[in-house]
Amino acid sequence: RNATLAVVLAESILQDVYGQSDSQIVNAVVGGLENTRRLSGLRGRLDVIGKHPMIIADVSHNTPGIEAALRFARERCDGKLHVAIGLLRDKQFEEIAKLVSTYADVAHVTPLSGERAVEPKQLEDALSDRGLEIGPGGAIARIVASFLSRSRPSDALLLCGSHQVVGQLDPKLLV
Repeated sequence: RNATLAVVLAESILQDVYGQSDSQIVNAVVGGLENTRRLSGLRGRLDVIGKHPMIIADVSHNTPGIEAALRFARERCDGKLHVAIGLLRDKQFEEIAKLVSTYADVAHVTPLSGERAVEPKQLEDALSDRGLEIGPGGAIARIVASFLSRSRPSDALLLCGSHQVVGQLDPKLLV
């Protein structure tokens, strides 16, 4: 939705304000999308930061975004899919817990800061009530270290649920 709005706005400005032709607009929009990371520094959108085992960082924080990230990870994972997640209360965490339990094999809950954060125990309960195995939780560095020490090359770890989750990663990993 955000990308669609950005494209529509860019098309409108390029045409109405700058008088660019359709082909110029297409070239500008495609070029901007292809170079988003370089131009904006935006990270954490399906960023594969490790392979064998795979680690994917995604700042998805709503139901459609998390489902897309889960599907992306599941399609690339031949082994167990682990999901490290932290959520805010206003993010329909029951629906998200259902999605995570549909795609993942193991969940790791990381606490978020702020009064809107879902309590880790509450999120763990919502996930385990759906039959999902709960792995070691806590800070993302701890979750990643635990995953790497116990995983197989065919496993994957998806980090999602909030910008705070991906924000806990060492920035050098997201380059």
